[in-house]
Amino acid sequence: MTLTRIILTTFLCFSGLLLSGCNKAAEGSAVPEKPVEKTIVEKKEPQKPAEAAPDFENAVQLTSRYDKEKGHLVAAVSLEEGYHAYAPGTELGVPVSMTISNENGWGLVGDIQIPKGEVKDLAVGVSNVIEGNFEMSAAIKGGQGDIVGEAKIQVCTEKVCDRPRKYPIVASAQ
Repeated sequence: MTLTRIILTTFLCFSGLLLSGCNKAAEGSAVPEKPVEKTIVEKKEPQKPAEAAPDFENAVQLTSRYDKEKGHLVAAVSLEEGYHAYAPGTELGVPVSMTISNENGWGLVGDIQIPKGEVKDLAVGVSNVIEGNFEMSAAIKGGQGDIVGEAKIQVCTEKVCDRPRKYPIVASAQ
């Protein structure tokens, strides 16, 4: 029993010494503090708000009409400011196009007329683009009733392009 008491007493004393040393270090007496010499505060510019995503859904307005005097279907396209479409012959994007359905017996006579656009140096390369308002037209003949077709237009900003979208064309021949 004496040996057990000696071991237990030794253990308790040793534990007490360790704990008292830990308390002194925690109080700061064991490790001296260094004074702070200089505090540097870095100024950061406020972040710019993120640009709004382009509104491709509303960037294109298309109206169509039949010019009875000339026998032409005309699709008038209006692109919002800051947007462009690609003219035929470009290799960077999908050029604007127009098709006429043979629904109601209408047929195309000759080529569809689409503006050539202007050469513009874009971030992705040089291309022919169309901006603002433009018209596509096609000489047609032989049908009765409404003239039906479709315009395919891919619009872009200086930084990003939308997928090509199809816009219905319907014009009364009356």
